[in-house]
Amino acid sequence: MSADLLAHARVARGYARHRPRFHPQVVERIAAFTGLAQQGPTQQGHALDIGCGTGLSTEALAPLSAHQAGVDAAATAECLPFAAGRFSLVAVCGAINWIDRRLFLPEARRVLKERGWLVVYDGAERGAMVGRPAFARWYGDHYLKRYPRPPRDERPVTPEEAARGGLDFVHSEDYTLEWPFDLESYVAFMMTQSNITAAVERGLAAETVRADLLSSLKPHFSPGQQRLLFGGYICYLRPQTGNR
Repeated sequence: MSADLLAHARVARGYARHRPRFHPQVVERIAAFTGLAQQGPTQQGHALDIGCGTGLSTEALAPLSAHQAGVDAAATAECLPFAAGRFSLVAVCGAINWIDRRLFLPEARRVLKERGWLVVYDGAERGAMVGRPAFARWYGDHYLKRYPRPPRDERPVTPEEAARGGLDFVHSEDYTLEWPFDLESYVAFMMTQSNITAAVERGLAAETVRADLLSSLKPHFSPGQQRLLFGGYICYLRPQTGNR
């Protein structure tokens, strides 16, 4: 399996319409740590969003930069089509799992300004519903067993990897959000997951999967809207001084 899982038209439509727009809340944390939002518009410079998808993570960078650019399948993270020292911020949201980080980290270092930031963060459902422990059992016993995760490198970037790429590992933090879903909106979100796309590629019909999710999840969403745990990590890296 590869990032090609994300290239399906069905998945692209789902990302645009049904993914939680959690990025601004994460960007608030990034702003607080880096201080980028405290700079005036003319000092903020350019930001690059790696694995931008439908642009949800790109538009969220507006408070941190005067100009934003995003790249996805048309320009790989391992060979960026930009001049050296172009960006004050390079952000990677939910994409590091699909990237060859041995090649990407020095490439990110190349396009960053001397005191720029590389911020790698992830955001995913936690398999837990507020106040409903039975949901976690559904997630582990039903969802993950029927629709296992496709292979990927799920490790956060390590300080050792950062150093090999010419970067200093400055800080990392975890975050958790509570996100409201009703049954239909949660199933629509789950249909964008790589677990489901991999199952469809193996021959399951998307509508069969959707019907299974609706049926098996219905008891957990009675009555109405529920709050799901959503979160991930944020890693902050900067170019090593004097290493261009």
